[in-house]
Amino acid sequence: MRYRSILTNALDSNTIRFATATSFGHRVSVDVPLGDLADIFGWTRTEGESVPSGTVNASLFESLIGELLTSAYDDKDKNINGLDFSSTVMDSLQAINPNVRAEVSQGGSTTRPKSVNDLVMGYLLFRCFGKTNYAEIGEIYNLEDAHNMTTNDLIATMFYESLNSAEGDIQASNILRDQLSNDPSRYISGSTAPPGLFNTGSTDVSGSGDMVFLVGDIIEFPVRLVFTAAVSVASIPDDTVYASGTGQAVGTTDRQVIQGEANNWDPATATSLPTRSNILAFRLHLTVVPDP
Repeated sequence: MRYRSILTNALDSNTIRFATATSFGHRVSVDVPLGDLADIFGWTRTEGESVPSGTVNASLFESLIGELLTSAYDDKDKNINGLDFSSTVMDSLQAINPNVRAEVSQGGSTTRPKSVNDLVMGYLLFRCFGKTNYAEIGEIYNLEDAHNMTTNDLIATMFYESLNSAEGDIQASNILRDQLSNDPSRYISGSTAPPGLFNTGSTDVSGSGDMVFLVGDIIEFPVRLVFTAAVSVASIPDDTVYASGTGQAVGTTDRQVIQGEANNWDPATATSLPTRSNILAFRLHLTVVPDP
């Protein structure tokens, strides 16, 4: 038996652009002690609901991420002769040229601490000179131009705004779902689960608690930082300029490596995605380690 009429309908006019994990760049890992995650991610379920929902304390997480951004970064996808976000590389470059990191005055002394701006500096060295571990970094006079491209506070606030929303709870639920699907034993002792975590039918009760994290867990956050101004490398050899009399106008011999989005580009109001070449993309990994 065959229905011979052809059934035809239109699909919705959504613009589809699938993105894979690798499109968000290198996996940049920072260690987070197990105890620091207490009271940040939780779960809750009301009596009668089929599955628990995840919750997140955005304020506590904002404080945590602000601290973690000052710690050492490990680039799991580092390329020794290319892009490398590892703090060890920035440390070695700072020994050659202290201006790799901005100077900070505190308590009557000055330091040049690690910060999330290290990732921007490492990326710019790669884009401008072909590798992050640029041996001639001592010949760059104005690394200060790339200081304070972003700050720990700005990035921490970005996390807060994302997590302190309905979307934040949805993503927390995704983390909880991953835990329950892949390793439910972390919630179950013998045959006993926390009261209210699962629907037990006629004996059902509501419940809530903290998510259970284990040493070795990784929480991944895809991050995109958008350049809103051009990045270029000046190359104006004196012999060429004075011999030819050309190239003296500002920028005529600069090599532009990043065009930059419009200066008023704002993710909240942008009508299109930024150009890929104007994006620094990485996947921030919070890797759970034992408490000190």
